[in-house]
Amino acid sequence: MFRSTLITLLLAATCSIAALANADEKEVLYDVYSLSASAQSDVKNDLMTVNLVAQAEGSDAAEVADSINGTMAWAVVQLKPFSTIKRETRDYRTNPKYAGKPARIVGWNAVQMLQLESSDFEAMGSAIQKLQARLQVQGMNLSVKPSTRKEAEDALINEAMNAFKQRALLVQQNMGAPGFRVININIGTEGHSPNFRQFETMSRSTASMDSAPAIEAGESSVNVRIDGSIQLE
Repeated sequence: MFRSTLITLLLAATCSIAALANADEKEVLYDVYSLSASAQSDVKNDLMTVNLVAQAEGSDAAEVADSINGTMAWAVVQLKPFSTIKRETRDYRTNPKYAGKPARIVGWNAVQMLQLESSDFEAMGSAIQKLQARLQVQGMNLSVKPSTRKEAEDALINEAMNAFKQRALLVQQNMGAPGFRVININIGTEGHSPNFRQFETMSRSTASMDSAPAIEAGESSVNVRIDGSIQLE
């Protein structure tokens, strides 16, 4: 009885191992074709990001820091009427100035960035015009808002999916198959906006504060690509 039970258990274990081994083996698929399709659209930029910097230098580090802090406090006050503009102070840095041999510290340079972001281009132009009285524009970028990009991508996904299906039907008809099934599919999205436009930092004496900067929104490219495999029936 014991021997019979042991043999039964061994057989069951052997069958289980064989089943697991078969499950690990990949199914061999025939008549499989890899396809790709894409869709692209140019979307009008509706988000502006601008970096402005406050700079100060002097022989006393504390005085230089106070100058930067005072400029930033002034900028915050100037921006209060512009409720549609998001602002953030960033990247405060203080660096010593050296001279002589051996080198010794003779002064200090300090700089801090103020980043503005808004979809209200008119307000941004007016705000920049005011801020240029004490800050300098370092860079500007025009891009597509995430919500606008998502809306464009959703439409392009539908377009690309239809193109993928049309290619799958073309393969099916060309090969004389009665039908096909999709084995796998991958949807990728990407976009391209102009790089952050850098400006040479100008002194307040050379920067023009008489008018708001000219702003042309331009467009960004939004792309959707679909890669997948089908199996003919």
